[in-house]
Amino acid sequence: MRLLKATLDGINLFKDGRFDIDLFASDRVVDDQSVTELEKPVYSQNLIGFAGINASGKTSALRIVALILDIVAGKPISSHFGTESLFYNQSLSLRALFKHEESYYLLHSDFGYTLNDDGTFAES
Repeated sequence: MRLLKATLDGINLFKDGRFDIDLFASDRVVDDQSVTELEKPVYSQNLIGFAGINASGKTSALRIVALILDIVAGKPISSHFGTESLFYNQSLSLRALFKHEESYYLLHSDFGYTLNDDGTFAES
């Protein structure tokens, strides 16, 4: 499975509440080691980087990518939610484009967790 593009709406930490990541290679490909050919002329980046000053959201971006990858892979996502979680008490909407084997998929999912009065979590 290879994630190609994802958008997560409802993340208050980011501008307009949106986190976007695009792993398509948009430039002309001349170095085959830096990208993976999915099918001509579609290539995906093999490496990306996050840079910024302290407290600019780099770790939060990595947590979001980990959440997206778990959702796309069909893994439980409950470990991403908690009272100290970046995703706590927010309604989130995910759109993810990925390739698995020889097919492309677009996943759209709305989800979230809120804290009940008794301290337990409720899915939304």
